[in-house]
Amino acid sequence: MSFVIRHGDLLKRISVFDEDGSATSKILRPERVDVVHYRKHSHEWQISGIGRLLRELYQQAFGAVFHGSAHALVSSHGYSLDPLLQGPSCLKCNPLAKVQYAELTSLTIELPTGQRLVINNGDVFEAMNAISPVILRNSTLIEAHLALKIEAKRRKVPIVIRPDKDKISGSHHDEAIERWLSEKGFFLQHYEESILESA
Repeated sequence: MSFVIRHGDLLKRISVFDEDGSATSKILRPERVDVVHYRKHSHEWQISGIGRLLRELYQQAFGAVFHGSAHALVSSHGYSLDPLLQGPSCLKCNPLAKVQYAELTSLTIELPTGQRLVINNGDVFEAMNAISPVILRNSTLIEAHLALKIEAKRRKVPIVIRPDKDKISGSHHDEAIERWLSEKGFFLQHYEESILESA
C-alpha cells in the first residue's frame, strides 16, 4: 500500500526575461512529491521526505491514522548485511521457489582505518576470503548489491541494501522478495513498526 503526498517545496527565486528582453526575477514554489509505503510482510513503513522534521511529521500523522497514536511509529534499524559473513551459502536458493537464484554483485566495506573498499569484479565472496579474517571482523559492511532471479522473469532483479542508512532499494516490494530477504536475515525482525528513508 502506497501513499503519494503532493506539497509545495521551498520558495525559489529564478531569473526570467520579459517580452522586451529585460531581466527580472520571480519567486515560485515548486511542487514536491513524497511517498509513504507500507510493507505488509515486514510490517514496515517507508517514508520519504527532505529533512528530519518533515519525516517526523509524516511519521506522527500515519501513526495516528493507522495505529491510533502519533507515537506508534518509531525509527529502527531494519536491515543487516551480517549474513554475508557466512559466505556464499547465505544466498543459496531453492530453484523451485519464487526466488530461484541470488548473486552478490558488489560489496562496499569500511575498513577499521576508515577507508572504503568496493568489491565488484568477479566472485565477491572469493575476494572477501582474501581479506584477513581479523580485519573483516573489525570492518563494517556498508552496502551490498544483490541480483535475484525470480520465477517467470527473464532478467535478474537488482536489490541494494544500506544498513547504515537503514535503506533498501530496488524491486523489494514484491512479497516473494520481502519474504526471501527476511528468511535470509537481511530484514531484522525484532521490531513492530519502523520508518525508513526511501531511495
